[in-house]
Amino acid sequence: MGKKQSDRLVFIDLLKGLVLLMMIETHVFNPLLLPVYKEAPWFGLINFINGLVAPSFLFASGFTFILSTSKTFNSKFDKTIFLRKIKRIGVISLLGYVLRLPHPNLSDLITKSTDLQMRIFLSVDILQCIAVGLLIFVLSSVIFNKEKSNLIFLIIATFTVILISPVMWQIHFENFMPVGIANYFNRMNGSLFPIFPWIAFIFSGGIAAHYYLILRKSEKTESYFNKLFITGILFAVIGYFVYMNLSEVIFVGIIPHPFFFLERLGIILFLLYFMNLISKFIDLSNSFFVMVSKESLIVYFLHLELIYLGFFNGDSLITVYKSQLTLLEASGIALLIIVLMIAAAYLWNYLKHHYKQYTTYAGYILLIGGLTYFILG
Repeated sequence: MGKKQSDRLVFIDLLKGLVLLMMIETHVFNPLLLPVYKEAPWFGLINFINGLVAPSFLFASGFTFILSTSKTFNSKFDKTIFLRKIKRIGVISLLGYVLRLPHPNLSDLITKSTDLQMRIFLSVDILQCIAVGLLIFVLSSVIFNKEKSNLIFLIIATFTVILISPVMWQIHFENFMPVGIANYFNRMNGSLFPIFPWIAFIFSGGIAAHYYLILRKSEKTESYFNKLFITGILFAVIGYFVYMNLSEVIFVGIIPHPFFFLERLGIILFLLYFMNLISKFIDLSNSFFVMVSKESLIVYFLHLELIYLGFFNGDSLITVYKSQLTLLEASGIALLIIVLMIAAAYLWNYLKHHYKQYTTYAGYILLIGGLTYFILG
């Protein structure tokens, strides 16, 4: 049983760690590369691969969260565990907004922000989408306490999100609710990752985790990964060919397209199978991919701070070098940030394990101090 537990952690951590590091490349290449490179035929392939990063990260987040919640199924409600998970979800959502703060304090945010700055601040990015998905997981695990009941709920929820996403993208929610809430439903006001359709990837990760747990109890994990391979290929092929042959008039854009979801989910399932295959032949349980996955939140937050914070006399890396770098220069910057994030993940993980009490206190001090400065500063 111990080996199975380790394999489980390795294959999902490999996927999550890999896509996090790819995310850094995406956030560097897309804004900094000279336009001439984006016109090259090979960049289309890079762009498609980069487009798999967000769905894979959402899927892996849902998968790992269900694994961490599995012990709460078929057991009595535990208030301590519930509040701990709610607190973590709150931190994830808060960091999502912190990354988009146009001003360091509340007064300036209200009085000095332009319409564009406020629109960007109130938009929904991947962390807010993850927070909503995980909140639904926590609530559904309480309401549908049985593992199979929760699985059925997630399947229904996934199909519902996929089918109604094209409709949701046509509704002007800001006409009858605050923009900050309306932004959670579609991209009309600039959100990058509204819950429709992106939350379906989180739910799918939860479904995949549930099936893994069910088959692991019957010692049928090999069957699980074989099914992942077949289902992944099938979904990817069907999604690709159906999407390519359907008129765009039927749907609203690419992202809410049901077969956009199916194609990418198929590729993710295949990648999950492939990560498990690699972990069978190579011991990567102590690799930097796994470490980055374990400390995914801090890696995500820090790499965006490095890219967008105003280190250059108030200007960020993006502002100074936007669309100006060669492929070699952009690759060098991406590699440097990747190395720094791997080092940060190892350092933070070491501090958490050897100075747990102090890191907890430091986290509370930063949170309380930051909120105090934001409100009163």
